[in-house]
Amino acid sequence: MAPTEIRQGGRRAGKIADANRRLSNAIDAVKALHRPVEVYEYDDMNGVFKTDQDGEQIVIAALCKECTGDDVLEAIGDCEYDPDADYYSEVRWPCPTRAALDAALTEKDTQC
Repeated sequence: MAPTEIRQGGRRAGKIADANRRLSNAIDAVKALHRPVEVYEYDDMNGVFKTDQDGEQIVIAALCKECTGDDVLEAIGDCEYDPDADYYSEVRWPCPTRAALDAALTEKDTQC
């Protein structure tokens, strides 16, 4: 192999490593934005979150924090979220973005 071929191969490997690093950073950025927000059942009479037999808070919904509208997130923060309401800007977890990303990352190579 000629020395110029080795140098070109090294450059190509460097470009591939750089592309892999950028892709990994992009994946991490999407995962950081599209994360779940759990909504717990709230007891208005006693002013506390309801718990199950094991003392764990009861989850009534899981939403994507990035995709769900501020109006819904504000209702959650104010303990006024209604699981039976039809919120226009509510996006259930996993959102389409995160579901597609996770599916692509777990997809098995089916080629022979």
